[in-house]
Amino acid sequence: MSFLEEYINKKVIVLTNDGKTIVGDFIAFDQTSNIALSKAIERVYSESKPVKEIELGVYITRGNNVCMVGLLNQDVDESLNFEETRATPIKVILD
Repeated sequence: MSFLEEYINKKVIVLTNDGKTIVGDFIAFDQTSNIALSKAIERVYSESKPVKEIELGVYITRGNNVCMVGLLNQDVDESLNFEETRATPIKVILD
């Protein structure tokens, strides 16, 4: 049994090796850890601008591009004001 099974139908945050931050509902994975999210949103961080949220809808990424998957604390996430949030963008983790 994969640890990813416990994330099915839950809201997660995914950090990819190319530095993207994706939030969405975890709907599927396979034996090579390819993952699928529904209602996915990419959050783009900037030191000088508000966080930009890009709606992606269904998002599928290869397992070898996933750096981290974790449950999203929805109460904390909903309390954040992304219009006021500034952050250093995450750099590419692996080329």
